[in-house]
Amino acid sequence: MSVSPKWLHDAWFGTATFQVLPRIIIQKNRLSVVVFRQSGAAMRIRTCQIKQGPEDVIFQVPNAMRAYIKQCLDFPAIRLDVSLPRLRIVIEMGASAIQYHFPNIERADDVHIEPHENDMTIHIPTGEWIAICKTMPVKGTLSICTTHQKRAVTLQHSKGRWVAGTTAAEPSPKGKTFQCNSGVMKFIHQQDIDGMMSDLTFMHCGVLRIETTPENIIYLAPIEE
Repeated sequence: MSVSPKWLHDAWFGTATFQVLPRIIIQKNRLSVVVFRQSGAAMRIRTCQIKQGPEDVIFQVPNAMRAYIKQCLDFPAIRLDVSLPRLRIVIEMGASAIQYHFPNIERADDVHIEPHENDMTIHIPTGEWIAICKTMPVKGTLSICTTHQKRAVTLQHSKGRWVAGTTAAEPSPKGKTFQCNSGVMKFIHQQDIDGMMSDLTFMHCGVLRIETTPENIIYLAPIEE
């Protein structure tokens, strides 16, 4: 299957260090990269379309593979030949070709958080939301709050020196408060995403789900007081 090396590089945040290795999920004509921040305090799933793969598979992406993909950014596309535990990267040019083999790729489990009828979703401006997140402090706790029948969404840092707000497209059906790690929130939003409006969902299970586009979905775990 063919995929852009730059897309992969961006999807797993380049060579950033993770406590849990990123995963690739191949399902029919979709390839997803899943990254975890701080062992699951945040999870981002980024998806692209591919030609029909030979089989559905989920595997861990070793750091050596991420480092190698970084060396391939000059090429518009690479081919991943997956036959676990082996994976081969193939690059074909007009008069030349490159192959690189990874012999010990490990399978991984799927990750999915089921929606619930009591989930609450509001819609916020994507570009402004990402711009806000880029400015928040690295350390501390972040509180995200909505008020019943109000459109305002407020963000406040635990140290009291940083506060922000945005306006949802519609009044909030309920008052909600969600707390998470500020640095994790900042990290997971560091890349710009196309799209006008994002779905901000306070899930019944306590997780905050942010869908900037159907191809870019973020889950944030709560910090319990």
